[in-house]
Amino acid sequence: MNLFKDSSYLFTSNVLLVAMSLVTGVLTARFLGPEGKGELYLVLQASSLVSLVLSGGLGPSYQYHLKKGLLDCSAVIWHILVQSVIVVGLLLLALAASEYLPSELLRRVLGSGLALPVIAATALNIWILYANSVLMTFESGIRTSCILSVLSSITNMALLALFLWGLRLGISGAVAAYLASLVVRLLPTGWVLLRREPFRPQLSWRRHSPMLFGYGFSSFICNLMLSSVFRVDVFIVSSLAGVAAVGVYSVAVAFAEMALMAPNAIGIALFSHLPGISQAEQLEIVGRSSRVTVLIALAGGALLVLFSRPLVTVLMGQRFSGAVLPLVILVPGLVMMSANYVFANYFASQGRPLVSALCFGIGLAVDVAANYLLIPSLGVEGAALASSVAYSCITASFILILRREHRLRYRDFLLPGSAEVTLVKAKIASLLGRRAVPVS
Repeated sequence: MNLFKDSSYLFTSNVLLVAMSLVTGVLTARFLGPEGKGELYLVLQASSLVSLVLSGGLGPSYQYHLKKGLLDCSAVIWHILVQSVIVVGLLLLALAASEYLPSELLRRVLGSGLALPVIAATALNIWILYANSVLMTFESGIRTSCILSVLSSITNMALLALFLWGLRLGISGAVAAYLASLVVRLLPTGWVLLRREPFRPQLSWRRHSPMLFGYGFSSFICNLMLSSVFRVDVFIVSSLAGVAAVGVYSVAVAFAEMALMAPNAIGIALFSHLPGISQAEQLEIVGRSSRVTVLIALAGGALLVLFSRPLVTVLMGQRFSGAVLPLVILVPGLVMMSANYVFANYFASQGRPLVSALCFGIGLAVDVAANYLLIPSLGVEGAALASSVAYSCITASFILILRREHRLRYRDFLLPGSAEVTLVKAKIASLLGRRAVPVS
């Protein structure tokens, strides 16, 4: 089945990306310390959040309309080019008006010496999102995207070692390495797209925009809610506990999210495959995929809990030992969150991303309230507990909607059986180069 083949590519690349992320995490932890790592983490998260807002949900919209055959690739590429000019103009306007921005965090980031790098990172992230969404619709697009992701991560890791360990450039060096890795990701992606579809200017931006932004707005709201659920606690920790606490918490988050490698891979592959099949087939695939993701997340979460202390203290150093308990607290919530990648991509494939936005919005409200309630007394452990509770609320919301619409049981989504165990064992054997048992 192509879905699981593509999931294997994505999972393998995610494993490699996590391994390299650990190396970059160790470098930044050892050479920047909790406060420096916290400041870098805030800059990267702010850049990522601004990228999400300015992209307007168009990435998933491009992919959806291409997969449904509603637009051709050439028209989408031209739309991307025009939209990119608009985005760059907005970024330059934000830079010029940085001192008047209402957000203290944005004023601090854009008003610092890192203003131009942050603007550049935001623009590059948006272009990558747009171009990669088109690439994923090609027959071998997922495999190509995986290769480019790994290449980008290798670049970041190598340059971090050079800039932090060799040249001692501090945060500026870390940001420079990140920018270079984004360029390495973007240029080959753009080349692949233009090679497939030669550049032919079209007067189609206005004609296609209502359709693209119609779906894109719903997708934007969904992605904004999802990203906020993952990021809002970082900014609340910063305001209530300080930047050094963010550095410690970021280590716990980085390790805990390793449990989401496979769910993320399956979710991305699902969105590439579900739009073209019947609803009955979709529900069958969604049920099986969610059970597989929960099984894998359970196994990964158990390993993270078991090795939490050596992972943190040996790799990151004793200065980050405060991340051990938050890591353990985060794991149950992330196991529950794993199935949400499947549910969200199911509703997106139906053209209903606002359903996912509702579920993530519920989780966001719970997360914000719990963070302000728990962080003052529990610190980063309170932030981890708030996130774990919020992720579980999101999963419960998705399942309640699916039960109401399709009369499905909880076990259809969350209880792995022997078929899922056999499938996972076969895929692991295949990844290790052994002869896998065929799975229907």
